[in-house]
Amino acid sequence: MISNQIKKTEAQCIAEHAPFCQAACPLHLPVRKLVSLIRKENLSGAAGLIQKYVYFPRLVAKACPAPCEQACQRAELDESIAVNLLERAVAANASFPAPQLAPEIQIRKKVALVGGGLSALAAAWVLYEKGFALTLFEKSGNLGGRVHTVAGVSVKDVALDLAPLTALPIEFRLQTEIGRDIPWKQILEEYDGVYLSGDETLAEAVLGDRDIDIKILQTGNPKVFIGGGILREGEDYSIVQSIADGRRAAVSLDRFLKNKSLTAARYGEGAYESQLEFQPQVQAITSRVKPAQSEYSVDECLAEAARCLDCRCTSCSRECRLAERFQKFTKSYIKEIADAAPVMGGGADKGEETGCTRCGLCEDICPNALPLSGGEGPERRNKLNKPGKLDKPGQLEQSGHAVVQAETKTDDLPVRDMIFSNSDEFSLCRHRAGREESAYLFFPGCQMAATMPEYIAPAYRYLQEKLDSVGIFLGCCGAPADWAGQPKLFEQTMAELLAKWSRLGKPVMIVGCGTCYQQFKAAEPQMRVKFLWEVFAEYGLPQARRQPRTVVVHDSCTVRHEKEVQDAVRHILQEAGYQIEELEYSRNKTKCCGYSGLVFCGNKDAALKAAVKRVGESPLDYLAYCAVCRNFFVSVGKPTYHILDVIFGQDTPEKACRPAPGLRQKEENRRGLKIALLQEFYPDGRGPDQDDGPLLFISPPIRRLMEERLIDEDNIRKVIRFAEAQNRKLIRPADNHFLAGYKPGIITYWVEYAPKDGGYEIYNAYSHRISIGED
Repeated sequence: MISNQIKKTEAQCIAEHAPFCQAACPLHLPVRKLVSLIRKENLSGAAGLIQKYVYFPRLVAKACPAPCEQACQRAELDESIAVNLLERAVAANASFPAPQLAPEIQIRKKVALVGGGLSALAAAWVLYEKGFALTLFEKSGNLGGRVHTVAGVSVKDVALDLAPLTALPIEFRLQTEIGRDIPWKQILEEYDGVYLSGDETLAEAVLGDRDIDIKILQTGNPKVFIGGGILREGEDYSIVQSIADGRRAAVSLDRFLKNKSLTAARYGEGAYESQLEFQPQVQAITSRVKPAQSEYSVDECLAEAARCLDCRCTSCSRECRLAERFQKFTKSYIKEIADAAPVMGGGADKGEETGCTRCGLCEDICPNALPLSGGEGPERRNKLNKPGKLDKPGQLEQSGHAVVQAETKTDDLPVRDMIFSNSDEFSLCRHRAGREESAYLFFPGCQMAATMPEYIAPAYRYLQEKLDSVGIFLGCCGAPADWAGQPKLFEQTMAELLAKWSRLGKPVMIVGCGTCYQQFKAAEPQMRVKFLWEVFAEYGLPQARRQPRTVVVHDSCTVRHEKEVQDAVRHILQEAGYQIEELEYSRNKTKCCGYSGLVFCGNKDAALKAAVKRVGESPLDYLAYCAVCRNFFVSVGKPTYHILDVIFGQDTPEKACRPAPGLRQKEENRRGLKIALLQEFYPDGRGPDQDDGPLLFISPPIRRLMEERLIDEDNIRKVIRFAEAQNRKLIRPADNHFLAGYKPGIITYWVEYAPKDGGYEIYNAYSHRISIGED
């Protein structure tokens, strides 16, 4: 995803949208943060937060009508949070910091503030910091306006909150009435801008029909702005609305006097409706804490703050392992990727995307359907698959040694595995023997063929019995190249597969893999594709002795939106006598097993954690209908059946715990499967001749080490062949072991070995992506 696409996505994320209480407050007091500070017993921090946002904290605490409480989501469960009582408790138990008011710059323009209420005083607060010369006119002898009429507000409260303003070099002209002591015309002549508030009689005299732009509070006379009681005649007094009007008018006056747009970027001023998506979770019903006295004690304050639901949209970060791991919401994560976009465009990322499986759950659970993965299209840049300037395929990783030509430039393990699956050693695409056309084509996929080859021939026999005209198609759909960020290789692979499909008459594809299903549908929308499980569900199960039990069904992320397939699997299980337990996140909200997107190759720890979390959602045995999901769950210790175990009556506890074969065995399974299919279904069929290369002696501990490091025997043989043919090897005198390295693609393999009985004993093996060269 390029930078502008990322930023466009970021703008749609609602994770950082204000909670409902904050949006309902005309002053946008961050109530959620206020409550968080109180919970931490940081009342001084809470006092500073209130001071920052409301200017007059004691007065607001005692006079606020608390519109935030009307919007509180806790009310849907029991009662809203007593925000105003919390504010009053902070005012009673903490000291408010003295505001440090200073002009940004001195501006030689004068503003008249008519009226001494909190609306005009809030405007004075903002305009003084902007650098204007201010004069405030109040016809009475007191500042504060209607706040004096609110019960509980004392003269001392007013004096303390207004002290920061009255100490400034602002001219306060009390007991001065415009129209009686000073003509209105004189005000317009002497001042560059005017804010009119409070005096409704004066407003009627000077404004007439009140031609007002309510958004920017500008009147028909462009230098005059109004707010406060004049604007809200007949409404109940709201101290926070009055302060908000003063702020808004001050912003307009500042822009007017600086010849800037009065309307640009004025969204979110005053109270508004939050776009946040939040569903209150079921919690214990707890009513508001009732104060023993008129105000909360500190303990009561803490107890009430604990009731806050901390409203925020956490759908993706709650369920996505990537977001959980990096402790970020979607917007902050996307912002980092956007900042790194110039780097990513050159083929690198910041490392975090190597933990993304591209399963799409983030997009499906997001209210705005935003993909946290940042993936648009098939190209996911994997930093592990980008050679640097010294990374020349075929280069021996030892200073001073020559460069040789590699057998392939795409020898990273999953991609090499894909290439093997589409080579003559496994690939096969034929009509049924004796037929010249096919209505269907069975494509089991590379992983099913590699890890459970014993089921492919029986499945093919079943299809021939039920559907008759069914051909066979062995190969890999190209997903490893797609996931590894090699679009050209993927396109080439898919083009070759589609060409074979076309040559057989474009039959209906019957697949046993969700990834294959999605890759084929995306590459050729006109292709008709159905799952093997749909056929079994429609035509019934073969006769077999089964051991039905209760299992958890894991839907793979690739079939999250394929309801017919999900239903077919459950129908098969019900026909087989199984009971099904559904996970909370199943079907259209299923979670990835952790392997998708080659995460296991780029970030093994993240992949394993995802698998462990998924299998921990139920103590029951799992059942999967994706070979990769099944094998990955077993690798973290979860007994997991494959749907084919049930279909063919092999659903024993031992089968559920059988580990997946190793890398070399997978290749052997594919080779053997092709030979077996040719011999059984094609009278003149035979398998390819095999050249296994040098004989290897590998102990069980070394073989386990190779599996962990994703090194197979084929690459071990390549290193030894190269080292022996070119005599490019080191010898360790202590034990006469050889050490040799070879880079057939973008990965360098190193092997420690010694001759033994016509072959070679392997003592160690490792790989890396670092090039070693000489200047």
